[in-house]
Amino acid sequence: MVDILVQTRLKEEPGIILVHVESQASIQRDFAERMFIYFSRLYQEHRCRILL
Repeated sequence: MVDILVQTRLKEEPGIILVHVESQASIQRDFAERMFIYFSRLYQEHRCRILL
């Protein structure tokens, strides 16, 4: 699993871009929940626009 987190400006607005690359051999049923947790924790800490 590789996660890259970049803090940048998006059209003059502070923002964060999370690039998540993961190679999987099988379906992971909690993937959407995990992405939501990543998003919510980032938003809670930074309070800005987040692109996943």
